[in-house]
Amino acid sequence: MTAKDSVWVSVTPDIGNGFRGKMKKGETKTFSAKDKYFLFLGNLKALDMTLNGRKISNLPTIENSSMVVRNVILTRDKVFAAKPVPKAEPEPVKNHARHTVVSKPQKKTTPKKAVPPKRKPITRQIPSATPVLPGSD
Repeated sequence: MTAKDSVWVSVTPDIGNGFRGKMKKGETKTFSAKDKYFLFLGNLKALDMTLNGRKISNLPTIENSSMVVRNVILTRDKVFAAKPVPKAEPEPVKNHARHTVVSKPQKKTTPKKAVPPKRKPITRQIPSATPVLPGSD
């Protein structure tokens, strides 16, 4: 990894030491991993990267950005974006002028299957009878 300009990077290999911080223009860093690396990059265009001698380009960037890379996993054969952590729903905002509660519309979810109610165990009283043994007439 070589910085073409000042750039913030975070590289976490699955073994060994990684790096998190700013790289200066012209600075080079090398990392080793067993299977994969996790990348966060502040400016993809400010870095030249190679993996096993092959130049890395067109990494997935975050939505609406051509430079910022988050949650990208590099392996020997693949580059893919890890699933982002879902954001928490915001709290409803109270409109004090009308005393109404305003909230964002909720996404539709598929309903859960109905679970039948638990049944009570069957308890019956069996009339008792004197046992009749064979040959006891």
